[in-house]
Amino acid sequence: DFQTLLKTQDITSEVFNCPSSNETPAPGTGGPQQAGTLSQPGHLSYVYVGQKLNTSASADTVVAYEPLTNHNDGCNFLFGDGHVEFQSKAAAQQIISQVSAGKNPPSVGGRGY
Repeated sequence: DFQTLLKTQDITSEVFNCPSSNETPAPGTGGPQQAGTLSQPGHLSYVYVGQKLNTSASADTVVAYEPLTNHNDGCNFLFGDGHVEFQSKAAAQQIISQVSAGKNPPSVGGRGY
């Protein structure tokens, strides 16, 4: 999860803020301190859905995504192989709906996502 990344990797909470959002970096000096406050309102621009995933997750499996409120025309998705892809608002709504319902990887538009 995002908190574990902050605790174990050489990153700070700024990486979890979309420039198009109103979120601000979690307070604290360094990742471990910031991990404790990251999930408080206003500090996280992304939704993590990879709780039960491991390194064998397919390239079409959604790991995290942005809320549709970050952009007017769609949002970014992080997939199991590490790539990030922007999806239109309509496709994003379908993907989020399927992932929220437990279908991950989702199947949207015949592309697998």
